[in-house]
Amino acid sequence: MRESGIFRSLRHRDYAVFSAGSWVSAVGMWVQRVGIGVLTWDLTHSPAWLGGIALAQALPSLVLVPFAGAVADRTDRVRMLRATQIFSALVGGVLAWMVISGAITIYWLTALVIVLGVANTIGLPARMTIAPTLVPRGDLSAALATNSVLFHSTAFIGPAIGGVLIAQAGIGSAFVVNAASYLVMWASLFAVTPLRQEHKAGGGGLMSDVLEGIHYTATHRGIGPVLLLTVFIAFLGRPVTELLPGFVDVVFGRDSVEEGVATLFSAFGLGGILASLWLANRGRIEGMTTIFLVSSLLIAAATVAFALAPLFAVAVVMMAVIGASGTVGQSGAQILVQNAVEGSMRARVLSLYTLNYRAAPALGALLMGWLSALLGLQTPVVLGACLCAVATLWLMRRRHEIRDMLEAGDGDPQPGPAAEAKPSAAQ
Repeated sequence: MRESGIFRSLRHRDYAVFSAGSWVSAVGMWVQRVGIGVLTWDLTHSPAWLGGIALAQALPSLVLVPFAGAVADRTDRVRMLRATQIFSALVGGVLAWMVISGAITIYWLTALVIVLGVANTIGLPARMTIAPTLVPRGDLSAALATNSVLFHSTAFIGPAIGGVLIAQAGIGSAFVVNAASYLVMWASLFAVTPLRQEHKAGGGGLMSDVLEGIHYTATHRGIGPVLLLTVFIAFLGRPVTELLPGFVDVVFGRDSVEEGVATLFSAFGLGGILASLWLANRGRIEGMTTIFLVSSLLIAAATVAFALAPLFAVAVVMMAVIGASGTVGQSGAQILVQNAVEGSMRARVLSLYTLNYRAAPALGALLMGWLSALLGLQTPVVLGACLCAVATLWLMRRRHEIRDMLEAGDGDPQPGPAAEAKPSAAQ
């Protein structure tokens, strides 16, 4: 056990402290996510509004995420994340007060989640690229997989907490918990010191940095295809999680939407944590390309089965499979990319990877919500999953080339515009 991937990474104090703060913050995020979905449904009873609110949360990332990555490559990522966390705590407090006081409307909710989306977008590239600087390079893959274990444990625990809180103390309590979780993350950041800095060397403007990151990603024969597939799946496959309140109410006819959504999210998280435990303790990069592609096919198949499930119990099982396969796919993609990317390009490349977290699923949810109003909830979800399967099969033809580009030794620079950049003294 001491030699497993999880224990190897957590024996590094700064990484353990950072991971603990991130874990608490992620629990709060999931609690709020349940609250936002239930509140939106209570205010509107509209699948289109479910998609619209999901888009509002992710809209800032469509514009800001490449710039946030460029800034993170130029500056101290720890200080950058501190600033976004304290700002998010303040905005989260305002949202909690409005919900508890009864002043909230669907329009105020939309405005506040946009503001929170701005803060989260600015902080996300820094958040994703701090962990690799807190462990030796030999433990990089283990640390990234452990991140996945911790995050997906929150996807199991957070919705369960959210469902109980909302049922017992009202929707406002979910937003109070999330605001407090930002403060925990903010405090933990004062106790970590990176082992190495990965700042971009040289001058140039911010826009040139953004364009350099996009060009590096697009021309890299391994990173580019993997990121493209993850974003495609996030756009057409992941929106099913944003539409869960509608499925629970309309398709499965549950008496309590809150409990039904919390159950499905918890199944999603349970599948995710079991899969990420396996991935973390696997402890090696070899074979990750094949694992990524197979899991991408599996998430498409499980999504179709969920949408067409005849019973709620079957839907719960399929949601666990979606959580497991989605976790392996996303975590596998990130491990491959973080393993291959040049350090000075890390935040810019990972900022593009973050599109699969909120922006692409939110755009997909908006499209699915609009189509659901015309075709019902099930048909658009099934069609989207089938397209994901087709895209994965197409990419499988290049799996050997992608494997050779991404499964090199930890930290090895790969061909690309920044591959010849000299490492800093700290590196």
